[in-house]
Amino acid sequence: MDPARPMHSPAAHRPAPAYGRYVLAALTCAYALNIADRFVVSTLIEPIKHEFALGRWSGRPVDRRRIGRVLCGLALLRGRFP
Repeated sequence: MDPARPMHSPAAHRPAPAYGRYVLAALTCAYALNIADRFVVSTLIEPIKHEFALGRWSGRPVDRRRIGRVLCGLALLRGRFP
């Protein structure tokens, strides 16, 4: 063992540069999917409201069961259902 080089040098704890690029690519993909998801939902919100008569001024009271079914369906489509 070389006494001039400590056993726990800062260079020993640095991850490889390839791992850093992998993490950056994974985070970038996650961010891009988040933006795409928001775009899709905001694009489809008006047809969904029209299909299920969920508008605030639709002329009839909003049925809570109908809203629940729509939200459960959207959660299943997104894959976020627990």
